[in-house]
Amino acid sequence: NKKFSLGFDFRTPVKMKVAEGDAAFVVPPSISDSFPKTTFTSEIILPLAANLGFGYHLNDKWTLGLDINYTGWFSYDTLRFDYAFNSEQLEDTELPREYKGSFTFRTGAQYDVIEKLALRAGAYFDMTPVREGFVSPESPDANRVGLTAGLSYKPSEKVSIDASLIYVRSIERTDGSDEAGFYGSYKIAVLVPSIGVHLAFK
Repeated sequence: NKKFSLGFDFRTPVKMKVAEGDAAFVVPPSISDSFPKTTFTSEIILPLAANLGFGYHLNDKWTLGLDINYTGWFSYDTLRFDYAFNSEQLEDTELPREYKGSFTFRTGAQYDVIEKLALRAGAYFDMTPVREGFVSPESPDANRVGLTAGLSYKPSEKVSIDASLIYVRSIERTDGSDEAGFYGSYKIAVLVPSIGVHLAFK
């Protein structure tokens, strides 16, 4: 109806393959013959994603939104590298990941100042899919909190300007990979500004 809106989005898993990737190793000269430059193949299944969104038009000025996202990270169970060359020292690698499905919750609001100008603000909480003992630098590592702000301005019917600012901070996590024997403390802080100009040709 005029006050309430509902949306649902679903993306199936997608298998991605790497064929003849380059693999180079930095090792002492005494064992360099066992680690020559070679190629490798690998594949990873990008996870399924389901998204459910709600919108509520409080009045002519205010619109509120809530978004719930589920990502099936469990499809990323192993990171594999199949090298074209193998030796006693260089074997194909299989690093277990054993990730779990995770949720992200987002909420936000838009305020229409005037017909041509709208302001937005929001926040979200992104839950990590990484179990204890499987934390590594190349993948998601810790729960994250994000704050967002933005605006849209339409100086004319054919021109629209959008600007946004996103601040993301992870909750510090001390853990590591039991398989690799690599441990540490993980935390990030990211600030992402953006601006876009849209032109309509009619």
